[in-house]
Amino acid sequence: MDILDATLLSRLRSGTRTAQGALEAAQSRMPVAEKSGLGRLLGAEQDMLATMLAADRDMSAALAPARALLAEDMAELGVASPAAGRTPPRMDDVLARGYVLHSCRLWLKMAARALPEAGPGQRYMRLPRDMEGWRALCAELEAAPGIGARAERCVSAANDWFAICESICHDHARR
Repeated sequence: MDILDATLLSRLRSGTRTAQGALEAAQSRMPVAEKSGLGRLLGAEQDMLATMLAADRDMSAALAPARALLAEDMAELGVASPAAGRTPPRMDDVLARGYVLHSCRLWLKMAARALPEAGPGQRYMRLPRDMEGWRALCAELEAAPGIGARAERCVSAANDWFAICESICHDHARR
């Protein structure tokens, strides 16, 4: 593919691969098959969502059902961890944030395969992905050019979001 033909989606996929891999490695430090690992991962998820909400309060209604399940699961596991969001990146972009959020949800669905068949604190991990939202985001990213100032800002913001989420996961993995 010629760079001039690149879409914003293809730029995000290639331009965030390293940061996304680093986040996945940090998430993997908390094995969900173990109660303590699952609890730490849920705490990290809570902090990641709190950070995203600090950047955009309009996301609150869309994330409310997931956040409620997350709180229930943490209570069920006995994890008392008040949300401690981080400062959002200075350069933020709504499309970048959506891409990171959907990427994290995909990783959670794959990680949920390691959960025991039944057990406490699994509802959030087993929450179905928002496929309609993902398709709409992909359509918007496919329609946007992969070159230019907007594309650079979006890729940079997505990398910053992945780095913040990675840092949150490392912090929770150490607990």
